[in-house]
Amino acid sequence: MKVPPGFVYRSNAHGDVFEARGPEGAVAWGFSARNARPAEYKRAVMRSQRVLRWVAPVQTHSSRVTEIGRDRVREKAFLARGCDALWTRCPGTLLSVKTADCLPVGIFGAGAVAMVHAGWRGTHKQIAFETVRRMSRSMRTNPGRFRAVLGPAICRKCYEVGPEFARIFDRRFLPRIAGKPHLDLAAANRAQLEAAGISRSRITMLMICPKCRNDRFFSYRAEGRGAGRIISWIVMTGDGGFC
Repeated sequence: MKVPPGFVYRSNAHGDVFEARGPEGAVAWGFSARNARPAEYKRAVMRSQRVLRWVAPVQTHSSRVTEIGRDRVREKAFLARGCDALWTRCPGTLLSVKTADCLPVGIFGAGAVAMVHAGWRGTHKQIAFETVRRMSRSMRTNPGRFRAVLGPAICRKCYEVGPEFARIFDRRFLPRIAGKPHLDLAAANRAQLEAAGISRSRITMLMICPKCRNDRFFSYRAEGRGAGRIISWIVMTGDGGFC
């Protein structure tokens, strides 16, 4: 697993946390392990990161992006409907998504943070690209100021797909393994982030596959419909973001 320069990494039985401090403030992001109890895990994260509010999208595999603005900062926890990506400029606001093979993407810098849920449908709809575009336009900032991290998601070796995927994905992201097509979800989303203006040197791919590491993480492909969910989150602390 690759840890970005400047970040402190901590891990325990309940999850992994990455923390860094920059000239504009600090950012932390992380994800839960399968041993974590969701309610207790959330309380522990909120205490340790001094979180004021916890926001999650009602995930529908869309490409819709929602900003959590100051009109919602008085609420301690709520669900944002009609979207699969959230971003905010409000310190103390934690954004989270739930996955069990899909890709969680954290984006931060220039005084803002975002969290994206990217399954194959959202990836096909360019949700990572759309998130960076919305953030940079709203903030009137160069997207090259952002950084991104790609969290635990199914690897291409484990993600066999049908031949119909050749009609909707570039063949660069559909390697053939043992004669069958597989989807490289992480590579497809990294390409979107690069196309949006984030250089590859500012994108960290953790390369953790929940199916390969089903002892530690939930995986839909390994466990089926009864699989639990990984909680991935990002939070901006202090007076601004990290860049």
